[in-house]
Amino acid sequence: MKRKVIVKCSFCNGTGKRILETGLENLGNRIATLRLSAGLSQAQLGIKMGYSRTSITNLEAGRQDLPVHKIYELATIFKIEPGELI
Repeated sequence: MKRKVIVKCSFCNGTGKRILETGLENLGNRIATLRLSAGLSQAQLGIKMGYSRTSITNLEAGRQDLPVHKIYELATIFKIEPGELI
């Protein structure tokens, strides 16, 4: 009888997801929370950032990366420090 060996991957922290993906999901959740608190739709936030509504949807779902300069732009829109987004 063969034994099944389970190896915990440090790259994915044993979750099967890349650590970067988890970080993007957390950032996306934070963006969605702040957007809703500000009373903005995804389309309205997209206009302020120069993004499409679909891009905002992908950001909030953790499927799209966000350049550093856009983090500063979001912080300005939400009137918070950039570090509060990440």
